[in-house]
Amino acid sequence: MLHTAEMAVKNHNIVVVDDDIDMRDTVKAYLAQEDFSVAGVGTGQELWEYLAVNQVDLVILDGRLPDIDGFQLTQHVSSAYDVGIVVVTARSSVEDRIVGLEMGADDYVIKPFSNRELLARVRSVLRRRSPPPRAKTGTRLPAPFLIPAQSPSRKLSFGGGAHAEPQNVNWSLDKLKRDLISPRGQKLALAAGDFDLLLIFAENPGVTMTRQSIMRNWKGRDLNDEERTIDMAIHRLKKKFAEIGAADEFFIQTIRARGLLCSAKISII
Repeated sequence: MLHTAEMAVKNHNIVVVDDDIDMRDTVKAYLAQEDFSVAGVGTGQELWEYLAVNQVDLVILDGRLPDIDGFQLTQHVSSAYDVGIVVVTARSSVEDRIVGLEMGADDYVIKPFSNRELLARVRSVLRRRSPPPRAKTGTRLPAPFLIPAQSPSRKLSFGGGAHAEPQNVNWSLDKLKRDLISPRGQKLALAAGDFDLLLIFAENPGVTMTRQSIMRNWKGRDLNDEERTIDMAIHRLKKKFAEIGAADEFFIQTIRARGLLCSAKISII
């Protein structure tokens, strides 16, 4: 006979997000044997579309997806939906785990892992979140919302801003390590949210984006009237560039009456 606590986490709806079909199917089959209702998707965009039309209680999210960084997706989902999130990843450092939890993950499983360990963590998260959660009223992102198409490559290279001299200086942005390195080898220490904002611009070079669309992609919500969150974050980023003598290489520009623009030329490393 099942204990009451164990019965409380049965029959929940779980989505496994992993582009490795074999791994995804293995986890799905194991959890299905434990009486969970389990679906599987292979990309961040597929997860977003699934969440829009289905009631989900918990997401098991691979930290490395082909179209978006797992931590960034965790932040999008946790901002828009009241669901449990278990991140599965090979990133084992304490710093990575802290970032994952700060982005909205409820738990963290390091690869390689046993199915029994994953099951235990899934049950633990669902018990903590019992009764089954519902989507937050009014927080689903208005259509259209698309997670930016990204290269499977982990690194981006870009020149400085429109006023940089010379124009061919190259910065390196590592999406997995979440590092930003100057052409002179200086590492800029950025807050997690500021790095995510910078990444949105770096992945959309030459595109003028409204502050509303930026907020939806960055925080997963609408921009409030008179809110200055984006401008404050850009100010912090610009200050980081200035601190290392690279103010002229800052590449986020304001386009009057239209929005903001990444003026740098982006290359995939």
